[in-house]
Amino acid sequence: VVGCSKNEDVSTEKEAYKIGLVLSVGGVNDESFNQSAWEGSLKAQEEYGVEVSYLESQSDADYTPNIETFIDRDTDLIVGVGFQVSDAIKEAVEAYPDQDFVMIDSTYEEGQEIPNNIRPITFKEKEAGYLVGLIAGKMTETNVVSCIGGFDIPSLTPFFVGFEEGAKEVNPNVKVLRQYINSFTDASKGKVVAQQMINKENADIIFMATGGGNAGIIEAIKEADNIKGIGVDMPMSYLAKDHIITSALKNVGEGLKLTIKDYIEGNFNGGNEVKYDLSNGGVGYELTDHLPQEVI
Repeated sequence: VVGCSKNEDVSTEKEAYKIGLVLSVGGVNDESFNQSAWEGSLKAQEEYGVEVSYLESQSDADYTPNIETFIDRDTDLIVGVGFQVSDAIKEAVEAYPDQDFVMIDSTYEEGQEIPNNIRPITFKEKEAGYLVGLIAGKMTETNVVSCIGGFDIPSLTPFFVGFEEGAKEVNPNVKVLRQYINSFTDASKGKVVAQQMINKENADIIFMATGGGNAGIIEAIKEADNIKGIGVDMPMSYLAKDHIITSALKNVGEGLKLTIKDYIEGNFNGGNEVKYDLSNGGVGYELTDHLPQEVI
């Protein structure tokens, strides 16, 4: 204490909290959960004064180095965006017990204790899929609708399970196709699969969940006659207003923004999973001019 003066500025006010997002493969502009998470963090930055940044991943091998980079930067809260990042996040949770983490789209197995330095955030994708399935079942003219996904993973496939249930509930005669392209970046493969479903299977509504591959699916829809698309995660009708009739919404950005708010207010409550569904606005569907009032 020697040398301290009453006139010196000895403020201990904390600098802005640092929030770092480790994105899944597909990039920040994937028009899916990466983009939604980043937009939610930007809203948190504007509203709560936190400092946000992200690191993109070109492959699964990038997840752990990106986490380490944020740790080296003294990041307060590290967010793993997407199911694919979950293994790397779980390893980091064990290796750095004093570091706080968020894991979006994944959680721990039933009966497994969740560590105190992580909050898993999950969404009931099946509910959003069910809603757009009701729409597809009512609006199909060929009685053939389809789903094209990136990978058969727990954060994606429930969309399609709900979609099929909803479609068949309102239209027992409907046929529901499903195929995965094993990529969240391959637009050309997305287009080829969509064209096959349109030209060979007579599908007239396509539910797309392939990240960057959606661009190719939208191309195929635009080039065909009277074919409609259903987006995923974010409102996607702006990408093709004449063709995308709705989107199955998973409000990743809102969930992350609220988590950041809890964190800076001291209500993080690590060790507990937070689930978002229809009851709390975590999932839903996009309203567009394509939807007749009786369908709504």
